[in-house]
Amino acid sequence: MVPASAPSVLISGDIIRGKRVTGNHSIRDDITNAGAEFVDLPVVVDGNILTAQGPNDLPLFMKEVLSFFWQMKPRLKEYFPDGWVIDAHYDSILLSDLIAGRPVVLFFFDSVFSPTAAQFLPAYHDMKERMTGVGGLFLGISSDSFFSQKDAINHYQLSYPLLSDVSGNLIKAFGVLGKKWLAEWSVFLIDKNGILRYGENCPQGDFGSLPGFKRQLENIIQ
Repeated sequence: MVPASAPSVLISGDIIRGKRVTGNHSIRDDITNAGAEFVDLPVVVDGNILTAQGPNDLPLFMKEVLSFFWQMKPRLKEYFPDGWVIDAHYDSILLSDLIAGRPVVLFFFDSVFSPTAAQFLPAYHDMKERMTGVGGLFLGISSDSFFSQKDAINHYQLSYPLLSDVSGNLIKAFGVLGKKWLAEWSVFLIDKNGILRYGENCPQGDFGSLPGFKRQLENIIQ
C-alpha cells in the first residue's frame, strides 16, 4: 500500500510487473518500464497492491486501505473474533457467550432478501440437525435488521437462528464485508475450544459442498 511517488519502492523491488499501478506523473515512464500498467486515476487497487497519485489523494487512499483490511480474514488456529449480535429475543449478546464452548458452523450471508438466501437458507435444516446432534450450533449472520430476519425465519420455517449484525463490526472482523455493507457468503468452523479451524468464501451459497468444509467439519465434531 503506497501513496504518491512511493511506487518507486515497488519498482526497485521488481514487484509491480503485470500490475495496474498509479503514481506521480513524473514516474509514469518508470512504472511502464518496470512492466506495470500506469493508470491515470487518484487511487488504484490491484490485488494487495494499493497506490495513489499524490498527497491530495490520501483520503481516498485511506478509504481503500480500510476496505482492504476489512476483507482480511482472521487467522486459522487462533481464537475467533468476538463481537455483539442481536439474537432471536432481540437481545444484544456476545458471540462468545452464545457459543460457550460448543463446536459451531458459522456462516455469513448477504441478505434474507437475496435470491441466494431464498435458495439456501431453507436447505440447511439437515446441517443444523447434525450440529445439534453433537451438542454444537449452526448459526447464520447478516446485516439485516432483527425484524427482517424474524420474518425470514417464519417464512422459510428455519430451525436455526439468524443473528443480526447491523453495525457490521463482526462482519468486518471476520473479513467478509462485501458491497453495499452486506456480508459475503462465507462459512467458518469453530471448535469447542473457540479456535477457528476453517474459513472460506462461497459466493453461490452452497458451502456444504466445499471439500475443505467437509473435512474440517468432521474434525471439529469428533
